[in-house]
Amino acid sequence: MSKRKIFDELMEGVAAMKSHRRGKITLRTYRDEAAPLPKVDSKLIRDTRKRLRCSRAVFARKLRINERTL
Repeated sequence: MSKRKIFDELMEGVAAMKSHRRGKITLRTYRDEAAPLPKVDSKLIRDTRKRLRCSRAVFARKLRINERTL
């Protein structure tokens, strides 16, 4: 089993991008559409916190936000 040469693979990718930009080769392209964000209001947050049986402080820590943000 041979060891992968990550730097060489990265440089090969950079060279392919450069050729693609110049129009010399065609690369596969992907389009990824972001899903719309859900509507979140204070009632939804309160209900979720009650359903999970969390205090405001614990719920804020789980969301990794400041407690005052809730």
